[in-house]
Amino acid sequence: MPPPPGETEQQVIQWNDTVRRSGVVRVFVGPSMRGSGWGAIVDQAINALNSALSDKGIMVTIKRVTSESDAEAVMETMPGSALHGQSLLHTEGTANVQRVTIKVPATPRVSKVDPKAREAGSGVRLYVVAHELIHTLGLSNAAHSRDDVFTRNPFLVPKGTVPRGGNVLTEDKVQSFDLSRLIPPIVLGAATLANLKKAWPESLRIPI
Repeated sequence: MPPPPGETEQQVIQWNDTVRRSGVVRVFVGPSMRGSGWGAIVDQAINALNSALSDKGIMVTIKRVTSESDAEAVMETMPGSALHGQSLLHTEGTANVQRVTIKVPATPRVSKVDPKAREAGSGVRLYVVAHELIHTLGLSNAAHSRDDVFTRNPFLVPKGTVPRGGNVLTEDKVQSFDLSRLIPPIVLGAATLANLKKAWPESLRIPI
């Protein structure tokens, strides 16, 4: 029996044959996301990530669909104010991902300790969604990086901050674990790209 989602040391869990053949992972945005600060962010994250994937020759596209029955992944909010979400890669007793459940915090805030702190801005929300979409492509927690949007243990850098050697930030951003990058923009580093290529090798694309 495979370990529970999020508790595997396996960095890459490939999708089932049907999804790999199509080269498309379809995402449904559930009712809890609509009318909130998350709605438009999802489209921005999908567009940014698809562009980054295409630029690097990764053989997969993420597509937003309007019906849950048409989707491989479903995205909803969960109570909380953290700066990270949760993606469960459901293998359903097989060696491959069969479906994904994505949860993002309903009200991400700029403080971990102050429940009345202001909510984080669109840049942080963009990071959260893009990060979870990378999980949705088949990368586990064990694949977290240090230097890009898939970073482990990110740091919040609030607007108004002046980063070393830079200008004052006009939006909230996230800093990667190794402090080398501010996010957005959505960038895929070498380690993440290597794992994505394992998840979506060109040789597995079978014409339909």
